[in-house]
Amino acid sequence: MSTLEHPDFKDAQLIQEAGACDNYSKNRRAEIDGINVDGLNDPLTFRTNSSHIFTIKYADDNIYNVKGGTGRAFSNGWYLFIKPLPVGEHRIHVAGAQSRRIFLNQAVKYS
Repeated sequence: MSTLEHPDFKDAQLIQEAGACDNYSKNRRAEIDGINVDGLNDPLTFRTNSSHIFTIKYADDNIYNVKGGTGRAFSNGWYLFIKPLPVGEHRIHVAGAQSRRIFLNQAVKYS
C-alpha cells in the first residue's frame, strides 16, 4: 500500500489499509518439489508487516498501472521464506486468493 496508489493517504491510513486488505486473503498454499507447506493460513507463523513506513519507487511502466515516482509505503502480508535448495531443478508453486474490492485468485509456478 503506497501513496503512489493513494496520494491522499496519511501514514496511519497506509498502515490501516495494508492490514485490512490482507485480512481478506485466503486459500494460501504452497508446494516445493511436490511437498505441501503446511500452516500457511496461520497468521502467527507466516504473516508480518514492514513495521515502519518506507520509501518506495515505481517505474512509469509498473504492474499497478499508476504513475511512476517516489512515495511512502507500508507492507502487510503473508510471506514464505525457504532455506537455499540443493543445486538442481526445483518446482515451487504458490497460490492464494483475495476478495476485498476485487476478487483476485493467483497461482504462480517457479521452475
